[in-house]
Amino acid sequence: KKGRAVTEWALDARDLGLPQIRKRIFVIAAPVGRAAELIPPRERKWLVLRDAIHPDAGFDDPDPEAFPLRRNELLLFAGIPPGGNWNSSRLGRKYAGIRFRGMRPSGNLLRRLSWDRPAPCVVATKPDGYRTRGATVHPEEPRHLSVGEMRALQGVSRSHLIAAPHPARIRQVGNGVAVPMAEAVGRAIRAAE
Repeated sequence: KKGRAVTEWALDARDLGLPQIRKRIFVIAAPVGRAAELIPPRERKWLVLRDAIHPDAGFDDPDPEAFPLRRNELLLFAGIPPGGNWNSSRLGRKYAGIRFRGMRPSGNLLRRLSWDRPAPCVVATKPDGYRTRGATVHPEEPRHLSVGEMRALQGVSRSHLIAAPHPARIRQVGNGVAVPMAEAVGRAIRAAE
């Protein structure tokens, strides 16, 4: 539209205080001369998974339903430590060798989350430990992240109700914009008015 300037921002949830690697680009049009400058408060030290969902951090899961690991996944993940992947266990290496026939799979295959690093981007699909993307296997327990844990990684309030069946709640949380990102963009739009 005439008289408007387009501004784009690359935001990362880690910079906004969430222990999740979630990078997004936002494009906003504002009146010329009043284009909002979005300078979100950058965290000096990124939070890690332990800061958000570990019991020692005071996390009490408001929505603990989670996809369990399947029987064959239980065997594969049994020898994988927190933060480890297929290469961390003998059975994982054997599985990767059979599945990929000599090609080296990515480090995300059969990956457990690490307590001491930010989580990868929360995804909207049903978790599958075999996929090379979107691994959401709990660092210690034989399951994927719960809906409540995923909500915490997105910055969703405990009081926010998601009235839907379990798979639909996972999709809603994974498809959502992280709350601090939405707030930062909203503040920038308001400042440009």
